[in-house]
Amino acid sequence: MNVVIEEGRITRFSKAVPAAEAHAQSLQLMKFGAEDSALLFETAAVLTAKKGLQMFPAHAYATIIERSTIFPVQAGDGFWHEIDTPEDLDRCARSYVERLGQVL
Repeated sequence: MNVVIEEGRITRFSKAVPAAEAHAQSLQLMKFGAEDSALLFETAAVLTAKKGLQMFPAHAYATIIERSTIFPVQAGDGFWHEIDTPEDLDRCARSYVERLGQVL
């Protein structure tokens, strides 16, 4: 998921956000307080009732972004890649080899 950050908070979170507009990519590790957790589950229930179960939990995040706040946390300098396809795996492998060359 691509992420747009404005004034220290996430304002857009979606695969539909063009990479050129994104400030970051999400690892999709989220922590919610009690109120936002309740909102997340309520929103997920409504969405699944309307659209079925073939959805990512992140579809519910837009409601939290509209009604509350999601703050980004920097994941650090570690190496990570999202791998959904064989092409993603190839891209990850090339990137890893490049990174190793920079470290050595």
